[in-house]
Amino acid sequence: MQTQQAAVGGQSPLAHRRGSTPSAPRLANACPPDNILLDVPVESASQLFDLIARHVARGSGVSADRIRAELIKREQLGSTGLGQGVAIPHARVDGLGSAVALFVRARYPFAFNAPDRKPVHEFIVLVLPHADDRVHLELLADAARWFSERAIRQASRDAQTPEEIHRLMQRTV
Repeated sequence: MQTQQAAVGGQSPLAHRRGSTPSAPRLANACPPDNILLDVPVESASQLFDLIARHVARGSGVSADRIRAELIKREQLGSTGLGQGVAIPHARVDGLGSAVALFVRARYPFAFNAPDRKPVHEFIVLVLPHADDRVHLELLADAARWFSERAIRQASRDAQTPEEIHRLMQRTV
């Protein structure tokens, strides 16, 4: 109940954990509510990467084909699945002006080569400028922290709107 309350505007019990690091706004800024896609009908990594590529291409000036290719290329190096039903696919893309993050909750979990072999249904996808190592590492760390807390994973699964996810992200990463 408390995690659901946090997702819909109550004070999160995890909010105090972020300490004094300036990381709180990074992931939330890169992932506005328009980039939070809930219960999407994707059933494979290929469909997920196609959806992400088209979404990012609309506002970036970079072709969807290039974005999709970079996501696939990175995933071929090793799975970005973390286990517990979550993954953080990410890729660097030449020509991208700034980092873009998307939170995607698939309607149905699907195989994503996670280390625990469980299907994945929640993703934070990062599409990053090729040259910015600092932002890349900070956003990866933020996404990993987000998914490392069981209460956050549950609250994100219970959330009904992108705005609820975004508020949770602002308070907890």
